[in-house]
Amino acid sequence: MQALGFPTDWLWRPMVILVGFVLAFYLGAGLILQFWKREMQISRARPGDSDDSAGKEKITERSAQDIRTVDIRLHDYGLDIEKRKWWGGKSKTLAVLQPVSTHFQPGVLNVVMGPSGSGKTTLLNSMARRLQNDFTTRYRIAGHMLFNGAVPSEDVIQSICSFVTQHDDALLPSLTVRETLK
Repeated sequence: MQALGFPTDWLWRPMVILVGFVLAFYLGAGLILQFWKREMQISRARPGDSDDSAGKEKITERSAQDIRTVDIRLHDYGLDIEKRKWWGGKSKTLAVLQPVSTHFQPGVLNVVMGPSGSGKTTLLNSMARRLQNDFTTRYRIAGHMLFNGAVPSEDVIQSICSFVTQHDDALLPSLTVRETLK
């Protein structure tokens, strides 16, 4: 070992330093836990099912003329996915959403219903422009989406369109609907 430049006592010095560090760490942790008191409380259930945040917002009623509404129309709106190969092979195009025409009216409850896998979330994701192209996948939107009869820009679509996804792990049961949307 001397040929490599190590001193003759190279083994016991690092071991003594390591044992000293471990002892100092555990001794310090024990002292901190012994003398640094923290108050702990067990959470309790709410006394009622009322919304504690209700009424705290400064909401003023606006007249019907002040409320701006958006009328959304879809005309033959569809979505295809083009899956490209990394190199060489041909790309494959899949029709994910068949062309649909519908009208989402402002001030009216609009419901999108269908069985699992029918394209409800895909429709909402494509309308809100949440689908992002990458090297192997390209999304192609067909048809027209009109806001108040005009074709909106991408910035307008992303600033207006939003929805809460259906993933239960992202929704906290202690939040109200208003707090979840915020």
